[in-house]
Amino acid sequence: MRATFLSNSHVVLNAISDARIADAWNTPSTLEDQTIGSLVGHLARGSVWVVNEYLNASAPTGPVDYESASAYFADVANSLTAQDHEAIRNRGAEIATMGHAGVINELTQRLNELSGILLNEPQERLLSVFAGRVMRLDDYLLTRLVEQVVHLDDLARSLAVDPWSYASGAAALVIECGADIGRIRSGELAMVRTLFRDGGACLPVL
Repeated sequence: MRATFLSNSHVVLNAISDARIADAWNTPSTLEDQTIGSLVGHLARGSVWVVNEYLNASAPTGPVDYESASAYFADVANSLTAQDHEAIRNRGAEIATMGHAGVINELTQRLNELSGILLNEPQERLLSVFAGRVMRLDDYLLTRLVEQVVHLDDLARSLAVDPWSYASGAAALVIECGADIGRIRSGELAMVRTLFRDGGACLPVL
């Protein structure tokens, strides 16, 4: 998980460094009330450098509140308010004021730091994350991988360019997590029907 996260974080860095992003920095993205720059700010902060912040904080002792990445997303999806979403957009916009080069430099520094410490963290390392809830490090990294994969696609669609290639295995982990989020939020039967019936993406079972 840690190696995949670091590898895909470099994909994020390479994507953000694309010169086409600088040219479109202040133009609207496909996401509501977000420019290309604020989407990049959200992607950089929310998918990479919050990990630095949580690792640099004191490690909690538990208990673990979210036993999986999907449990985290299912709970957060149900608890975020309109004001929370606005705050998220505002944080991305604030980071965008650093400018294209500034965001790249900050992300490079944060990623270099992570590359030096992440693989040496103990297997049982806990983090205090959203609203102080406690998660295992590897489970939290999967939530950040979801953010990376989804928002890299948002960025590509916003620029009308071919999507960037994810690190090996990253998309499969994200798809598996997404299906489990659907199971938690909508129930097993609803997910079976979504995947295999009702126009689902899977090959229908005959």
